[in-house]
Amino acid sequence: MKFRSAVFLFILVSCLIVYNCNGGGDKNIPVSSEETLEIVQPWSDVPVYPNAEFIQQSETELPSGFQTSIMREYGTTVNPNVIHSYYKARMPFLGWKSFGGSYEEGEYQSAWAKNDNEILVWITARPDPSEGRTLIEMIRAEK
Repeated sequence: MKFRSAVFLFILVSCLIVYNCNGGGDKNIPVSSEETLEIVQPWSDVPVYPNAEFIQQSETELPSGFQTSIMREYGTTVNPNVIHSYYKARMPFLGWKSFGGSYEEGEYQSAWAKNDNEILVWITARPDPSEGRTLIEMIRAEK
């Protein structure tokens, strides 16, 4: 029994070392300053579009009845329609229910709810002609 425990502990420690040496966590979020380390934490239930580059995170105006509201912004070279399709297909598998969406002049927006509307997420994908890329804005509000 002691041998099994020692082997299990060795495997666990080895895995943690390999995970940390390979960067671990969300590779889309740069760790370039102490401020970034403090404010940027990945949302485990809202995926970041593959290979999107983290731009910024900030607090946003609170919707009525909510205690926290955070906005994250990412950039990519992918068409906004492709990003919209990705989230439309992916979010329901993560327990989110769509409660709206829109398209206007190249901008796609979708709205999602979870836990009996205790958590809301809005995802917007829009072209940024000045930068020649697409911006992805995600806002998450929690009661």
